[in-house]
Amino acid sequence: MVQRGRKSPNLTVIPKIPGHGRPEPEDLPAAEAKVWRKIVSAMPEHWFGAENQPLLRCLCSMIATSEALAAGIVKARTASDWNMVSKLTRIHERTSRCAADLSAKLRLTPRSKTSVERAANLRQAPPPSVRPWEIGRDKPAE
Repeated sequence: MVQRGRKSPNLTVIPKIPGHGRPEPEDLPAAEAKVWRKIVSAMPEHWFGAENQPLLRCLCSMIATSEALAAGIVKARTASDWNMVSKLTRIHERTSRCAADLSAKLRLTPRSKTSVERAANLRQAPPPSVRPWEIGRDKPAE
């Protein structure tokens, strides 16, 4: 039998998923590895690729540091060491802000997820209410 038309190439389906399953933490302290597993398990399976893992490592470090600082603030507050509370609070604020920025860059926050969806919806503008060929039809002929 003779094939008509062009020959079609052999096509394979390549998923547009960035990562390779759920990455495991390598050489992380226990507190950071716990944060890593919690974040990775909360996201879809292929969310983190190799290119995102350095940012994820930094995020885990910032979160673990922030949690340790929060515990230190509680101890200093119970001891009424207000000078130490002030110092630890400033450091805690910086680490928390850094963790929030990294979370947004990795698209882990609800706002960063919805902003992508919102941008996609804006690209699809609604059709105009008046069709071009209907413009001027309401006016009487002169």
